[in-house]
Amino acid sequence: MKRRKTSALMSKATADKGVPKPGKIIGTYNIGDRVCIRPSNYQIDNAPHRRYCGKVGVVEWVSQRKTFGVKVKLTDRTTKMIQTKYVHLLKLK
Repeated sequence: MKRRKTSALMSKATADKGVPKPGKIIGTYNIGDRVCIRPSNYQIDNAPHRRYCGKVGVVEWVSQRKTFGVKVKLTDRTTKMIQTKYVHLLKLK
């Protein structure tokens, strides 16, 4: 995957090098859960665009391979469906 202008976004601090802890990655997401989109530099594959960083969405569908469809509200009238992996999502309470 070719990246452009993302070196600061995808870089890690020295203390955070290596694979993240399992509790931070593994989570159970169900349809209707509210999630925050946080692109992870651990796995760049299928990362959402940086304009969606920090947006809150609702899980619309779940595939067998841990891929999620998240519906994000951009403005009052427009919504966008984003397909991403679970490492780029953070569950909200």
